Amino acid sequence: MAPMIRRYPLLALGAALAMAIARAWTCDDAFITFRVVDQWFAGNGPVFNAGERVQVFTHPLWLLVLCAWHGLRGSLFPGAMALSLAIFAAGLALFYLAFRDKPLGLALAFAFILLSRTMADFATSGLETPLSFALFAGAIFAIRTGRDRWAVAALALLPLVRLDLSIWMLPLAAIVAARGRVGRLGLAAALASPAVAWMAISTVYYGSPLPNTAFAKLGGTVAGRLDSGIGYVAASFASDPAALALLVAAPAIGGWRWRRRDFDRQDGALAAASAASALIAILYAAWAGGDFMLGRFVLPALWALWVLLLASMPAQGDSLHARRAAAFALAALALFHLVTGHSANNLWIGLEEKSLLRAVGFAGATDERRVYIPWLGAYAPNRLVVKPDGLPLSPRPRVVAMLGQNGFLARNDQAFDDIHGLSDPFLARIAPLDNGRPGHPFRPLPPDYDLWRDPGHRFDDERLEALARDARLVHRSAELFSAQRFAAVLRLLQMGTLPSGALSVADEGDAWRIEMQPAKLYRPGAAASYLVWIRRYDPGHIGYFSEFPRGLDAHCHPVEMPPDRREEAALEVAAGEGLTLRCAKRDIGRDGILVRIGARAPGGERVSYDEIIPVVRPLFGWTSGIGDWLVEGWTEKPRPAAAVALVLAIAALLLWRGALPGRPPTV
Repeated sequence: MAPMIRRYPLLALGAALAMAIARAWTCDDAFITFRVVDQWFAGNGPVFNAGERVQVFTHPLWLLVLCAWHGLRGSLFPGAMALSLAIFAAGLALFYLAFRDKPLGLALAFAFILLSRTMADFATSGLETPLSFALFAGAIFAIRTGRDRWAVAALALLPLVRLDLSIWMLPLAAIVAARGRVGRLGLAAALASPAVAWMAISTVYYGSPLPNTAFAKLGGTVAGRLDSGIGYVAASFASDPAALALLVAAPAIGGWRWRRRDFDRQDGALAAASAASALIAILYAAWAGGDFMLGRFVLPALWALWVLLLASMPAQGDSLHARRAAAFALAALALFHLVTGHSANNLWIGLEEKSLLRAVGFAGATDERRVYIPWLGAYAPNRLVVKPDGLPLSPRPRVVAMLGQNGFLARNDQAFDDIHGLSDPFLARIAPLDNGRPGHPFRPLPPDYDLWRDPGHRFDDERLEALARDARLVHRSAELFSAQRFAAVLRLLQMGTLPSGALSVADEGDAWRIEMQPAKLYRPGAAASYLVWIRRYDPGHIGYFSEFPRGLDAHCHPVEMPPDRREEAALEVAAGEGLTLRCAKRDIGRDGILVRIGARAPGGERVSYDEIIPVVRPLFGWTSGIGDWLVEGWTEKPRPAAAVALVLAIAALLLWRGALPGRPPTV
């Protein structure tokens, strides 16, 4: 094999790692786990709020890795970025060792990581993804080199990084079972035992086998979740040209090899298992309703497609078939860069904080790195200062939107709740409204909900009072092993979510009937009266920070008002009163209906508005935005995408003609 061909994988590996380093950042969710590590080292146990056993993290193994890192004097921020990069680099090295017989395939695969915003961004971010990637790489290396026991060990640890990876890894486990070196019953026990052991520990200590975030995020109807989840999957691929190219190229090359019947047995099994894992990951992301971070929930699918591509490439690096397959994949990469205008080369390192006002145009999800890069990026000029003095202690929990940073920067004895219920087992069991942002559904806050911790407080609603008693017993009781506590654990696991009565929507055939209680929907606090904005919206183009230059009246007829007089188009509702709307479907068409609740500040001049609430969202209404999603990148900086596409197109042409350095092409 020509020396130049052998250098391709190492050069591409180095470039992929360099891209991950260039895009290094930390997201707000990572600081939730960082605070748990802090609390543990402070002697309060692995909790978010001191004295309250609630599992706010989804990755126990990553938590332990962070604890080990912190115990060795490594900083959590910004140091966890370096730890993540080291683990990610180990994963890349394992893939290199696993597929050394396919140099051109390796070079091509690393090029996909280099050009994928999703895969490069989540090499850091402070989340568990680099550990998942490294364990997945270890399993593939072990499978391909005949080390079945090592493969089982790596696969068994994956559910400890994220429990939902337990179904994703099953097709790979089937390869090990089919080879017969491990008994099937023993294999099943080995794969399940770490996750089962952790769920037992979690049930005893935290009062639930599942993290609190599962209860907070998986609310709403199945139809609503599927609608949101399918939109999320579509948006994640539409906003990442390398992911879109991988979705097309990997199955196409695998199908071509399958039709030619020239797969060897090992790579054929690995390709089939990877294809099945990718499908499972996509279906799971759709079922779960997606996420607010673009790409995060489709990462397992991308990794599986990446292995499908590697397994499908011919082994002889400079053969005609290998070159033509690589040329096809590079051409797909070039095409989707040209279609979308997106490029991982848009690093946004110098982005200003005003980018927070960037519209969320992808079915409620957004590029989280772009939001946080001004102060949480590795090279941000105004990088977050850790643990500043100040922020006086509040006797009641502070209610915040960004739970991670606020919690990590505060004193360990300051309690925090977030408006989405991620850290609050009481609020997590209040039913969210349908049609919310993926992973961040809107929850009406019951009056004095943060007083559930106080045994002397009594809720007027008996359902809330019963929930508060059980939540205190399960999560705050000093006695872990009492019969009363385990009875309360069972009650909490069996109960559904409690409806708030704040909003109901009825389909009357020709119209939508909407009944709401503005006082229950406005979360900042009580007011004498409330202003209710109503507007139509296209579900494919909603922005998270939408302004309301025009509104609708109680019959959903347009009310035109200049932006500086927008309050005049709102409906005013006195405290304690409800509002009923009836919107004819012929007037709405394929649009949805938004409301936003506001209240006047003392003096009556300034109006404070709460979050936007999508009240009516037609199923699959987000499809109207797909055309814009596919070309959204061209509204930003088109030159990087155009330059990348040109280089890729030239490389594809040279490979197809056999002109790149190496031996003359052979069959």
